Amino acid sequence: MGLPQSFIDTVEKYCMLRPGDRVVVGVSGGPDSVALLDLLIREKERFGVSIHVAHLNHMIRGDEANADEEFVRCLARSRGLNVTIGREDVPGLARTAGLSMEDAARAARYRFFEVVALSIGANKVAVGHTLDDQAETILMRLIRGAGLDGLSGIPPVRRMTVLVGPGGAEFVADIVRPLIETKRADVEEYCRLCGLNTRLDSTNLDPSYFRNSIRMKVLPVLEEYNPDIKYVLGRTAELLRDDREVLESLAASKADEISAQKEDKEDKESISVSLREFTGLPKGLQRRVLRHILSRVGAPLERLGFIQMENIVSFVVHGKPRAEMRIPGGVRAYRGSAVVTFSAAGAGARSACGVSHEVHTALDQEAPDLVSDLRVTPCPSGETGGPVREVDLKIPGVTRIPWTGQVIHASLAPAGEAGLWPELKIAMEREGNRLGRFVAYLDYDKVSKRVVARDRRPGDRFRPFGMKGTKKVKDFLISSKVPVEDRDDLVIVACEGRKKPKGREGIANGVINDRMTNDRIMWLVGYRTDERFRVTEKTRTVLRLEVLQ
Repeated sequence: MGLPQSFIDTVEKYCMLRPGDRVVVGVSGGPDSVALLDLLIREKERFGVSIHVAHLNHMIRGDEANADEEFVRCLARSRGLNVTIGREDVPGLARTAGLSMEDAARAARYRFFEVVALSIGANKVAVGHTLDDQAETILMRLIRGAGLDGLSGIPPVRRMTVLVGPGGAEFVADIVRPLIETKRADVEEYCRLCGLNTRLDSTNLDPSYFRNSIRMKVLPVLEEYNPDIKYVLGRTAELLRDDREVLESLAASKADEISAQKEDKEDKESISVSLREFTGLPKGLQRRVLRHILSRVGAPLERLGFIQMENIVSFVVHGKPRAEMRIPGGVRAYRGSAVVTFSAAGAGARSACGVSHEVHTALDQEAPDLVSDLRVTPCPSGETGGPVREVDLKIPGVTRIPWTGQVIHASLAPAGEAGLWPELKIAMEREGNRLGRFVAYLDYDKVSKRVVARDRRPGDRFRPFGMKGTKKVKDFLISSKVPVEDRDDLVIVACEGRKKPKGREGIANGVINDRMTNDRIMWLVGYRTDERFRVTEKTRTVLRLEVLQ
């Protein structure tokens, strides 16, 4: 069976495309993505779809990456297709977020695809993963350690849900992989027979990357034992996905059963779970039920590995009454005598207990130590409060906030090009303050050269988005019902004031320090931007800030 028929069979098997679909095709320039684009163009009438090309320059390989970018631009134009090109400082993101280059590139790439899909109203994103990618992924996860979910491999279709706009409306698109059951060798042969020009990514030849090492060293050995090992691994992943689907359905149902009667309908950010019913579940089901419940209160499941989940299960089953556990994402668990309550950040339920536990995430453990970039200075004479924590923001670029572990990703774009960002129009209107809690759009023309992320200071004031007058940050937090214990970790983005500090404002305890004084607040991260930095029709350059939890 030739590649075109295999492509068609896979699309139909997993219902990847339907008439009327708008498809963003991720094209790197390599054989897999070029073949995918060619097949979609050939069969677009059969499936009734429209196509838009997207390419992200990861800025890893210098001139070689720039040549890839130009290649894809020319390829799209030669086929009469619209193309969106993006650039991302992946090495910087990897360093700052404490990720491997591979993980940072993947995160940047899919965030880019989300933005492109949103901007053009596409409901599908097609990427060129092959059977080889599937086999490599399963082996990588097996070596690193994985359960049923991890060994299910790369899903042929994955739902991508993004919260955007006023009230957090959902934007939904599917990531589809029409070549996931096709060997890479067959894709390369298709390109050769069809005379398709492609690019070579030199990093794919570097054995220091884990995936490359698996492909170059491990798979050839396994093929000596079973020449069809890639197909075997692919079938295994398919069987495990089917089993996972059954377990997930059961876990979701059980999560509803043991928590629905305890959930406070007036406070949807808190869910109470019956300890008697939970402890009666099989251990494997306990983990899955907990993941469902944690996801409902906003816990970042991608940051909860095996050890972290085992700690949470142990807390629920064996913890002492009146004990509390902090979970990544600002989620807290409070264990009573009959129920355990999971509360999202900012939810009303809080305990006054004396026993506290902390769950540390793999991201926190592996992240680089950036404390050297953090300035901690005493409050100047005449001010009250503790030391001030402050770190300069890299614009554009990524900056880690040492005292919270968050990462702020900053991007700049001319106003004429910033239309790619789908929420931009909302940010210019009165509903702008209701954008996602961790995304902000600001008028960069009004921003002084130096921008910092810092904690609160006594007397802080700002002009909340949509208001004419200023308000004390303390009063704003009180009126917004932000719990006292959450205010200490508040991150404020501010820029240097128009007037330079005079006299001894830059001196603390007789020592000259680098603390930024007389600044202007731009954003209370997670709560509200400042009206003075609102994006308007007169804005020339737009600053986009996104907090990566």
